Amino acid sequence: MFPTKKGTIITASNFERNFRQYKDRAGITKVITPHGLRNNFAKRFILSGGDIFMLSKILGHSSVTVTEQAYLDVTMTDIRKSYQRYSPLENMR
Repeated sequence: MFPTKKGTIITASNFERNFRQYKDRAGITKVITPHGLRNNFAKRFILSGGDIFMLSKILGHSSVTVTEQAYLDVTMTDIRKSYQRYSPLENMR
């Protein structure tokens, strides 16, 4: 997914090091990790109506069960927001 200039695949440790350097250069002081971005993407994908099977493929999981166990920990606030966004009763204006 992230090839180097030589066309080889970048290692996870090199990616994480580069990520930290770019974050620091951008002046971002908030604690952000590549794994956190992955989790955030997965959660937003699901809450936006994305398909769990497609997400499993995107993330490269061995099965949908792995994806379900890792990313279906939505909170009541998330459920409420999703309900308000898609509910016909909430959107009758």
